[in-house]
Amino acid sequence: EVLMPLSGGDRTREAGIVISGAGSVGAALALGLARAGFGVTLVESRKKGIPVRDRRRFVLSELSAQWLGRIGVWNALSAGVQPIHSVRVDEPGCAPVDFEAREIDLPTLGYAVDAGTLAQAFEHAVRSEPRIQFLEGARIRRLDGSRPGQSVDIAPDTGSLLTLEARLVVVAEGQLSSLLETRGFNIRSRDSGLSALVIPLNKGLSGVIPDRVIERLGPEGLLALLPGPSGEATLTWTLRKDRADDFLLQPPFRQRLEVARMLGWSPGGLDWDEEPIRFDLIRHAVEPPYQAGILVIGQAAHRIAPFAAQGMNLAWRDARSLVAELVRAEEAKIDFGSIEWLQGYWRGRRADHRRVRHFTEQLPRLFESRDPLARWMRRSGWRMVRMAPSVRRTILRFGLGWRL
Repeated sequence: EVLMPLSGGDRTREAGIVISGAGSVGAALALGLARAGFGVTLVESRKKGIPVRDRRRFVLSELSAQWLGRIGVWNALSAGVQPIHSVRVDEPGCAPVDFEAREIDLPTLGYAVDAGTLAQAFEHAVRSEPRIQFLEGARIRRLDGSRPGQSVDIAPDTGSLLTLEARLVVVAEGQLSSLLETRGFNIRSRDSGLSALVIPLNKGLSGVIPDRVIERLGPEGLLALLPGPSGEATLTWTLRKDRADDFLLQPPFRQRLEVARMLGWSPGGLDWDEEPIRFDLIRHAVEPPYQAGILVIGQAAHRIAPFAAQGMNLAWRDARSLVAELVRAEEAKIDFGSIEWLQGYWRGRRADHRRVRHFTEQLPRLFESRDPLARWMRRSGWRMVRMAPSVRRTILRFGLGWRL
């Protein structure tokens, strides 16, 4: 069913699945469900015509890119991505380790893309899909699960209330949703003590290789340099909060000298036009991420450190798995809004989440340690990785989200 635009008196309509949040996770889920034949209502608080201002850059894994192709996003996205064929990882004082796509027989390790390009591609795909009812400038005000399914009250900025009877509501907003608090979800939050600085570089990039990501790990934090399709690059620096405070208080020329030093580049010419953007990293988890008729996925459910875009690729694996499980449930005529079904879905995803969370939380701690024993263990580990192709292949598969 295609719903009429929001106007006139209050209405109640039946809907299959309602998704709150039209970011990269919610939109991908909506497109996957629509391609599978489900009717979807996608609710987004951002109004039409307001651009997404986000200068972050992500690396989409090869598996994520394949799925975006299946849900109709890749064609609109491919011209704005930079294929990544290798990743160079180093620690000051150690020889670098190169990970190559050819080692695991893939055409690429992934694709670097900026958040704005990603948002535009998803918006175009969503607007082109007739099975998706896209409600912009609207919010879910209330969920009522007193009877089977969920009664969803949606309030637009203009117009009147719309009530939908949904079989399942998926919360896929990019941050903690007020819906979770009103419904009594158990939310565990912890300040990681870390910040991420995002710096778009556009001058003096002689050290950038177009198809290579550079990751530098050390006591000053984790640096990831992601190349762009037009010769530019984005630096993401994950570091302690007090260290971020000190860096941002420095004059611009000292900031440039420090970045050049950490990258091992000549400081001459390195420049950026916009001020660094800071994100304080507050980790949170919704446990369990479901109630009867409600499922929470993406960053709304679990926020992790932004190392190698692990969180984004993990969320897309959640969405892809959810589409497959919903198709099976529909074919078997199973109530996919029941607690039992949602428990089963989450049980199947929990191991992947634990693996990524452990990786992204422990790696910064390992490399920020100045303990001599820790440094010796790191250097011994890097030597083993350089000398053992099988170990590199295992690390690559792990990072790409493959089951080992």
